[in-house]
Amino acid sequence: MLRSTLISGLVLGAMLPVLPVQADPGAEATLASPEDDSAPCELRLNQPQLVQYRGPRSRGYEPKSNRPHMEVVTLKVAHRGEQCRYRIQIEPDAGASAPLLTSPSGSLEYGIQDGGPNVTADSRVEKFGMFSDMQREASHQFEIRVAPGQDVRAGRYTGHIRVSLFKDDNGLDTFQDERIVEVVADVAPTVSASFGTDPLAGSRSADIDFGVLSRNQSRSLQFSVAANTGYSLSLSSRERGRLKHEFTDFGIPYDLVLDGREIDLETAEHDQHLTGLQSSQHDLRFDVSSDPQTALAGFYSDQLTIVIAAQ
Repeated sequence: MLRSTLISGLVLGAMLPVLPVQADPGAEATLASPEDDSAPCELRLNQPQLVQYRGPRSRGYEPKSNRPHMEVVTLKVAHRGEQCRYRIQIEPDAGASAPLLTSPSGSLEYGIQDGGPNVTADSRVEKFGMFSDMQREASHQFEIRVAPGQDVRAGRYTGHIRVSLFKDDNGLDTFQDERIVEVVADVAPTVSASFGTDPLAGSRSADIDFGVLSRNQSRSLQFSVAANTGYSLSLSSRERGRLKHEFTDFGIPYDLVLDGREIDLETAEHDQHLTGLQSSQHDLRFDVSSDPQTALAGFYSDQLTIVIAAQ
């Protein structure tokens, strides 16, 4: 009696690292101290030119994580001259109604929030302050938050925040300075896979049992992949596409068909590059077409390994 088993293992590829961002801090705006502090009030802004959204684990934005995170941004106002009041307005460069970080493949919603008690509405933050005639600098903070759970593709997402500084002239705003801050968030590639129809089920191995082997037998197996990027799919057979006898080198060949395409397992490894979709299902079919009646009695098996790696 002949009996054969085909065991398929699933191995997930490693994530690509989040790319670091190098920023040119630029020169800070400074106002030389005047000899006469009764001179008219002058104001300038100092703040970072770039903010990197690092995420709760310093891995950038992770679509599968539900942990909230904020980046705290510190800006400074330089002053000289007489005492004066001022207002800082912080908003997305595209306007408060469009707080988005964008890439060629999509967008991430984000928000600008006040780190203190001042007014926040529609992703616009306003900061208020007052300088005495002897005070030279003041610091303010605001927060950038990217909501967790956004289903986005891997890549670098960027946006810009406009910071505007106004002096209060008897109740009227007088423009003083304006700066643009670039915001960058890296979304790392992620791949989840499992045998069956649910890519998050965590089933990493499966057995295919032909039972008592006969001619023209077929068995099928399905596995699912969820990815936010393109991925490669590699298949390798321990016995090069044969069901091998348990005690001898005798083998019974079988054919493997992936998504309707026949795969040559006689080579050491077969690579199949695919386009990563949010949810992809793949079908494997195993066909034994040769006549096993002349084969040695015993147990026959092979092991097929599937490796799925983010591109």
